[in-house]
Amino acid sequence: MMKDIPERLKNEIKRLAQRRYFLEKSCQNTGEMLPVSLVFRKTIAGDRYKWMLKHKKKGYGPFAYLTWYDGKNMRSKYVRKESLSKIQPLVERYRQYCKKMKEVRLFNKRITKLIDEIAELKFRKVEEVYAKTRRNEK
Repeated sequence: MMKDIPERLKNEIKRLAQRRYFLEKSCQNTGEMLPVSLVFRKTIAGDRYKWMLKHKKKGYGPFAYLTWYDGKNMRSKYVRKESLSKIQPLVERYRQYCKKMKEVRLFNKRITKLIDEIAELKFRKVEEVYAKTRRNEK
């Protein structure tokens, strides 16, 4: 099968597959992650904010919140300043992991596109014959 494929397509598929493989391996070795986003707000959210407004207290922001999507709604959880330094690297690792996986999906799309191009090169004559017979029937 590989003999029929043009050299350009062979090299492109090998290169993309190799880059995809190394990205997948680096994603596997990412380590402990936290699949959420870290959002900083100037004011505190929720009941505590209502209480602060009622008693005319000032907040000591910025306030950090972890946000995630649970399938239906966006959820958020307040992060204390003491634990913020532990959480930030975990969130950053997850962000990097998502970027790498996006590249992997992009490589997968390119590879399938090249395979479709190969299929077109192989079966072009069959498609032309099929199109001609369809026109003659009408």
